[in-house]
Amino acid sequence: MWPALSPAVKKGGEALTYINNQHPSQLTLLTKYGDFLKMCACSAREGFQAVGVPDKAAHLMETYWSYLGGTEDQMDFFTMIVMLYNYLTQRPAMPAHKSHEMSLALVDSLYRHGGNIWYNCEVSQLLMDGQQVTGVIANGHEIHSHFVIADVSPTTIITKLLPKGVSAPKQNIKLTNARKFAYSLETMYIGLNKSAEELGIRDYSTFIVNDLDPVKQAAATSHNQKGTFIANCLNCFVPDASPKGTCTLFFTTMGDPKYWANLKPEEYFRAKNQRMKDWADHYERCTGIHIRPYIEEASFASDVTFARYLGTPNGSPYGYQIQRWDNIVPRLINMDKEQMFSHLEITGAAAENIDGYNCCYTNGFLHAQKVIKEAAQ
Repeated sequence: MWPALSPAVKKGGEALTYINNQHPSQLTLLTKYGDFLKMCACSAREGFQAVGVPDKAAHLMETYWSYLGGTEDQMDFFTMIVMLYNYLTQRPAMPAHKSHEMSLALVDSLYRHGGNIWYNCEVSQLLMDGQQVTGVIANGHEIHSHFVIADVSPTTIITKLLPKGVSAPKQNIKLTNARKFAYSLETMYIGLNKSAEELGIRDYSTFIVNDLDPVKQAAATSHNQKGTFIANCLNCFVPDASPKGTCTLFFTTMGDPKYWANLKPEEYFRAKNQRMKDWADHYERCTGIHIRPYIEEASFASDVTFARYLGTPNGSPYGYQIQRWDNIVPRLINMDKEQMFSHLEITGAAAENIDGYNCCYTNGFLHAQKVIKEAAQ
């Protein structure tokens, strides 16, 4: 399959770069990037079937669906296949200090170029002059700017950040209502007083699923079911990530916002503790690796935790749910049409290049370049 798909995926990458860098011509897309459009128009399931991949093999490759937050029937074939292709050709990597190290590198670059960062400074409102954004209110202070790049979803802009009496254009309201919020997450962090080698943990990342079919995995995300979760041990990649003779594990699974929303405050911490016991037991049953006797510290982040720290709807880090009508290509092609207000750029996981670290960096770069171009005019 890969020898046959490789040229198409490479061509698809060229097409994506073309769309990112300029206003795309429909004629150019049709004549030069026909395979790319075909892959974007069909679901991942239909794409694997079209190239003759058996269901079992397809399901194994689709295991990574949770990284993008869309199952085989929701995600377009191009998004799925380009992720797999990049994993095979570029190989995955992990910074020694995880994503925080990447954030610190960006902070250092910003400072070196004369920028500034205000921590713990939440933006509560946009400043507007008609249909143009002129700045923000943060911690009670007005900050005026020619352009604002907001790392939030359009839903947050519409529901929380507009000044009194200002409404978003009807087309933007209709679009956000048509979209669905993507999956939320639960994460459990564990510190153990045994090394990964002593415990028998050999792999950095292990996917544990209840069924090979991703659609069934996603369906089993309610609180009392085990749909899919990822167990990561950083020590397998970075041996000194924790003191010698110890290791860390963190489990990530799809959340259940309705369950956590319906809990009474006095039930919350008891529910978190029970959740940690359930997932530790489940990990042991599925892998045969015993961890509970060696746990020294454990902490659990629920959907509520993510919502508090991220400030996103349901605490989802994915933005809007990937759908066949709402994936990378239509978002990029309609980027200018979907701009809510002038001098406002919306980036992050809810933006054009969807979610994920590399995609969010691409979104930030895309909108920064757009601001630089507009500011120079």
